[in-house]
Amino acid sequence: MNPRALCLVVLLSLFGVVRATAHQQAGETKPLPAAFESDIECSGFFSANPIPKNVVLAGGADNDFFDPLRQFAPGDDVYLQTYKGTGPRIGAEFRLVRPASESFLKAWSQPELGQLYEFGPMKRYPGQGRDLRAMGKPYRDMGRVKVIRSGPNGVVAQVTFACGAINPGDIAIPYLPRPIPTYVPAAINRFGTSTGLAGVVAALPDNRSVVGEGEIAYITLGRQNNVKPGQRFRIIHHFRFANVLLTAPDFPPETVGELVVLWTQEKSSVGIVVSSFRGIDAGDIVEGE
Repeated sequence: MNPRALCLVVLLSLFGVVRATAHQQAGETKPLPAAFESDIECSGFFSANPIPKNVVLAGGADNDFFDPLRQFAPGDDVYLQTYKGTGPRIGAEFRLVRPASESFLKAWSQPELGQLYEFGPMKRYPGQGRDLRAMGKPYRDMGRVKVIRSGPNGVVAQVTFACGAINPGDIAIPYLPRPIPTYVPAAINRFGTSTGLAGVVAALPDNRSVVGEGEIAYITLGRQNNVKPGQRFRIIHHFRFANVLLTAPDFPPETVGELVVLWTQEKSSVGIVVSSFRGIDAGDIVEGE
């Protein structure tokens, strides 16, 4: 082959490789998990209706004095008390949850238990109390247990996962996996607008006033609004002065971040902030993208 022709073929081949590489880099980013297992398994949630105490963690090994503040961790054996229905079969898994409102006195009197989800009297924005009541009752996720013995003498389970200190009195509900949704990172127009479904960031863990990227938030949209895991929402900040909403038309809505829904309840959803320009406040608006 003519040396010049050979050189041309080589150059065209290299151009093709570079073009293909550039096309690949310019294409869609690979989908990423929206959260870690601990984020979604320990997120806490709002239940539209109170969770019945059909199965309760009644105690555990090495608790001779029936201490209600006895703490259990992964690997510990615990006893389940069934108040309705038959005892669970061997191998059955349960999720342990605790009403958040029942944790306040323990948080105050037993600080060694760590921070607890508590949506108390402090309100972060006008109308927050109304929004929280509409979402239902807040619960903490405490961990998971698996039944290793079941019979007329009682039910023994082993703690397989913990979000914190597991105590007697925690409610056991059948374990349902919470798959971690994926999302594709994308640039957000900070002053763009959305025409989708709108709701509010009604609460943040530990009754905080602000969270950042990688942290949990609870929104006022749920299954009744056809919200699904993996759905993305633009977070929009509304200016406030002395805790009063400003409606001045000169202030355009400012997008401060993006939220991905991890899992849904009837009247609310648990989301995680996947990107942010600034802090996300309780009371910020979420709009479907």
